[in-house]
Amino acid sequence: MSDCSDLWAFTTVPHPSLDYDGVTDVKRLRPFTLRLLVSAVGTWIGLLFGSLHLDVRGWDVSGEQLRGLLRNEDILTVEYDGDGYAEDSSTCRYHYDDDVVVVPHYDALELLESVGLSLSDVAEPINLD
Repeated sequence: MSDCSDLWAFTTVPHPSLDYDGVTDVKRLRPFTLRLLVSAVGTWIGLLFGSLHLDVRGWDVSGEQLRGLLRNEDILTVEYDGDGYAEDSSTCRYHYDDDVVVVPHYDALELLESVGLSLSDVAEPINLD
């Protein structure tokens, strides 16, 4: 069979410091875990006053669970209410899917700084052409 190739897979055991017995067992996000999460699923939406979208569709954690974990870390998130923009802020763009967690602009900048990431780590460069 010339059109086949080897497939390799491996599994990992969660690190004991994560205190992980399943996705609903996690109560706190450690800084390193939060950094990995933001790096893996974070996207900056908008130009000057955009917001951070954490897209966990297809992950074991739901948007509701992630919002709760972020709330435990005093990180503000907003949810879609049908009008497209956050009522309390012009610096946030909603997403229609409940599994896309939205962190408003200024809170997102603080979050990025707290985990050692910059805006360029989650945003596409602005093309002025």
